[in-house]
Amino acid sequence: MIKPKIDLIETLGNDYVLIDAEPWADFNDSSKILGTRLTCGAVDKFEKFTVKISKPINEISIKNGSHIDFENLQATLYISGQYVRVSFKADDVKEVQEAGIFKWKQD
Repeated sequence: MIKPKIDLIETLGNDYVLIDAEPWADFNDSSKILGTRLTCGAVDKFEKFTVKISKPINEISIKNGSHIDFENLQATLYISGQYVRVSFKADDVKEVQEAGIFKWKQD
């Protein structure tokens, strides 16, 4: 089986903005919450994408519109009907603070 590799920097850039966050529920049992689904914007590429993380939504204190950075962001391709889709997952998300032209990660 061929497993394609996606160059995330080339595809999305490395500057992301949080658009929205909502609970990530199990596909088969919507009462089972798996973590948080983050809707994000890729600033450089003008793309919208969704990232799933296993962290509960109440542990994420990032405001919509904030610049963010992901820990271990990964993309997986899968087939749904006649379309090839991309699923994004990450281990964690952090807010990136901006001050003038400099950016730094908040601990």
